[in-house]
Amino acid sequence: MLGAGMFATKRAFQSTIQHGQSLRMLSTGLMGHKKSHSLKTIAFKATKTNGSRALGLSMSHLGIRHLNTNQGPLTEPVTDSANDIVQQAVQTTAPDTLVHSAAQIGEFKALGLCNTTPVGALESMFEYIHVFSDIPWWGTIALATIAVRVALLPLMIKIQRNNAKLMNINPEVTRIMDNLKNAQSQGDTLSVDKYSQEIQGLFKKNECHPMKSLGLPLVQMPVMISFFMAIRSMADVPVPGLSNEGILWFTDLSAKDPYYILPAISAAGMMAVLEAGTETGAANPQSKGMKNVFRGLSLAVVPFTAWMPSGVFVYWITSNAFSIAQILALKSPSLRKALNIPLLVKRPQELQQNTK
Repeated sequence: MLGAGMFATKRAFQSTIQHGQSLRMLSTGLMGHKKSHSLKTIAFKATKTNGSRALGLSMSHLGIRHLNTNQGPLTEPVTDSANDIVQQAVQTTAPDTLVHSAAQIGEFKALGLCNTTPVGALESMFEYIHVFSDIPWWGTIALATIAVRVALLPLMIKIQRNNAKLMNINPEVTRIMDNLKNAQSQGDTLSVDKYSQEIQGLFKKNECHPMKSLGLPLVQMPVMISFFMAIRSMADVPVPGLSNEGILWFTDLSAKDPYYILPAISAAGMMAVLEAGTETGAANPQSKGMKNVFRGLSLAVVPFTAWMPSGVFVYWITSNAFSIAQILALKSPSLRKALNIPLLVKRPQELQQNTK
């Protein structure tokens, strides 16, 4: 567009001279001069509206001579330097314009993203963080992940209290459940009702229940799926900058990791969260038998997720790192007391196992 404007400007100068109107105006002001002399500079400035630097083009490079009726040709042929200046101006200003247009609120909407679903809400969040923070896309994804995890902290703390209480009353729950099973096997309905009420009373007394432990996974699972779908849809477009604003070896966040390093790190992070969570009571105490199953799943996800865009693993690894930091922080007795999370009671059997 800038090259076409310069071409039209040169044609306008020639047309004005050929029609004679500007010739008469200039000749009136220059009467008495016997010899022609070159115009020092006729500056043409094209300014950009968004605070960009002004582009000054000197028309002396165009070879225009001072007008005089006694002279020969009114103009000299346009030199190649004018074309060089125009080409340099286009090369200098065009990239800035493109970068500016790629960082505008509403661009995702124009690309078909940011609908009213949870996935669309996350896409809008990505857009706002990227535009206003001016950080690369890998940092945008990591920052959005941390923001969502921080927003879930109140729910996490509430479920941690519930899990800690369940861990502390687990021996009593186990005893009552054994009696309940024996009564059921003998067909003793009165004892079944008795033990059922007893266990429900125990939960009520301690203000906890196993079903409450499912609250966090039921929230985290849709969030994880929404992050996955949002980043994948952004990679499919692809969103400007996503293909070159990665870090280290995975500069293209819209492509898979060719070295499978990111899937392996994600699997290791899942394993670390599982092990640390079980030790601190973050896992459901009623599901210890599932620990080995989750260990196997942590390893199995590597080949099944290797095709995912690298941006998905930026979210996944950041989320795992946040979980590990959270679990380590909750080992602090002072922090648990401040958050009203009960300390875990060490049973004699557990103490013996720890000393071995």
